[in-house]
Amino acid sequence: MQEYCLSVFNQCAPVFDMLRDCHRQEIVTQLTKQGELSVSEIVEGSSLSAPTISHHLKLLTQAGVLSYRKEGRNRYYRVNLERMIGDLKKLTEILEKEFATQEKRTDEKENSNR
Repeated sequence: MQEYCLSVFNQCAPVFDMLRDCHRQEIVTQLTKQGELSVSEIVEGSSLSAPTISHHLKLLTQAGVLSYRKEGRNRYYRVNLERMIGDLKKLTEILEKEFATQEKRTDEKENSNR
């Protein structure tokens, strides 16, 4: 169980890593609120330069936080909420089970020591 728990945590780790940056948080928040946006629309809603936004978009996409579709020369980005929520739910479920198992072991140890 612990190996599987670590595997799922490692699957979620890139999301945690990407969202620790305040600029990436702003991009994800903007996309969550406004839906799918082009790069130029994201730049318009930010104080960052276009190259900096593009860098953050690339990192967020590589981590699976965002996805995009191409239309002509434009890329339209959106948040992969379903995937992130699914991964986080899976991690939460595993951690809850692991915690319950550890709690049960502790109770059994305490009862056997009496």
